[in-house]
Amino acid sequence: MAFAPETLDELERHRLAVQGQHDQMLIQAYRTYNSADARENALHGFCRRLRTLKVCIENVFALCPPDSTKAPEDIEDVTINIQAFIFNLYGALDNLAWIWVFEKKVTHPDGTPLKPGHVGLGPKFASVRKSLSPELQAKLKTKAMRKWFVHIEDYRHALAHRIPLYIPPYLVDPKHQDRHYELSCLAAEAFGRQDYEEYDRLEAEQLALGWFDSCITHSITKARAVLFHPGLLANWRTLQMIFEMIIYDLDNFTPAPAEPALRMP
Repeated sequence: MAFAPETLDELERHRLAVQGQHDQMLIQAYRTYNSADARENALHGFCRRLRTLKVCIENVFALCPPDSTKAPEDIEDVTINIQAFIFNLYGALDNLAWIWVFEKKVTHPDGTPLKPGHVGLGPKFASVRKSLSPELQAKLKTKAMRKWFVHIEDYRHALAHRIPLYIPPYLVDPKHQDRHYELSCLAAEAFGRQDYEEYDRLEAEQLALGWFDSCITHSITKARAVLFHPGLLANWRTLQMIFEMIIYDLDNFTPAPAEPALRMP
């Protein structure tokens, strides 16, 4: 899918804003913390990841500009940068959760520390969610944010445990799928008999049936492909929004003590 000129302009505007947003978040993160663990998660966790995320965006846009009409020669490098972005985006969210937990001394209702598996900003992390300000809780509960967390977790978990993220080198119109499959079988046979000239010819014919689209997915049968240029920028801006709300609440909100669980007599 070719982007409209106005969309390309908008993508470029948002890409150019990333450096300044990155610098501003670093300035905000380099603050005084009461907890040494919170400080470590901020400076050596979140800030390191933030730099990585910024560089990943820069690399993807440089290697595969949004107006590309064919797959980049360095498609594996583009893929690696997007994979690194997803991993570090997920990790940056966890760093923000840990900063909050350490600074606000968030615990289980019985006062015991939260285990690593209980710390995060997603919907399943009830103890952390309940400790957040009403404004941030409301924001994270919106339909858009619920869908966003599902999407990010799906991509991160698929990358870590199932099928890695993948940029299709080209897409094929359904009306050409039978011919594409036939060529694929013929190419495999040619490769098997070491007829590499015929193999290259058949691959070129396959390629001529398709077109490149700057999208990424993991399972080609179980996941929806998404356009990665706007996706990277949207994820970056969402992280920025959550970060700014967390930083504001560190100074302006104190969670109520966790209510102890009721005990049966």
